[in-house]
Amino acid sequence: DKILAGFTSGLGIVGALAVFSLASTAASDLTGFLMGSVQAASDNEVANTRLSATLAASIPNWDGNTAAIQANIAAQTQNGFTHTELVDSFNRLVSSTHDVTTAQAALTTAEGVARFTGTDLGSATQTLVNIEAGRFRGLIALGISTTGVTTATQAMGLINEKVASQVEAYGKTEAGALQEMNTAINEAQAALGDKLLPAVTAVANFVAQDLAPNLGTIATVVEALALVVGTKFVASMVSATEIGR
Repeated sequence: DKILAGFTSGLGIVGALAVFSLASTAASDLTGFLMGSVQAASDNEVANTRLSATLAASIPNWDGNTAAIQANIAAQTQNGFTHTELVDSFNRLVSSTHDVTTAQAALTTAEGVARFTGTDLGSATQTLVNIEAGRFRGLIALGISTTGVTTATQAMGLINEKVASQVEAYGKTEAGALQEMNTAINEAQAALGDKLLPAVTAVANFVAQDLAPNLGTIATVVEALALVVGTKFVASMVSATEIGR
């Protein structure tokens, strides 16, 4: 009976430790997810701020309204590209074309190039930026002849013909489905991060603006408190010793 009781008690301890371990792991995972959410939201915020500045510098009399642009970009995240990737790509394209409509069309083309070549959206975007600048060597890498191509409009038309169905085709593959799922998770994290970011920013500002500059003062106060508490503790010990006598 004693052996059985001991064994049962041991199982209880092991079980408690296992539960504690699982709870610790879950807490760590949750913390990681929340921090990832904040980071995703922060990345989006930086990309959006950069885009607003580019639009103001590139589009004459820009009114600052990015609602339609953001809606267009949000719709394209279903193709497996993150909001930040799409905004960064559009940012470079509008800077190159100086026209929102042209840049939006070029963004769709860049997605097709990325899927056709198996590269990231940033690299595909750079190919199109070079095309817009009159450098047509990128056509060769896509299997397109440069013979007779003299304008960026011609080049872009040829590229569109080449990659028009690539995004849809990739989306039907297992890899495409997984990437679209991962992007959806990333966007959900970013949406959660949008709710958390103000609080995190407030804490960061407090640390940077209020806490850090006063660390010396805080340290002095802590030392003084420690001295007072320590002195009182020693005094109480001496008093207790005297009473003991």
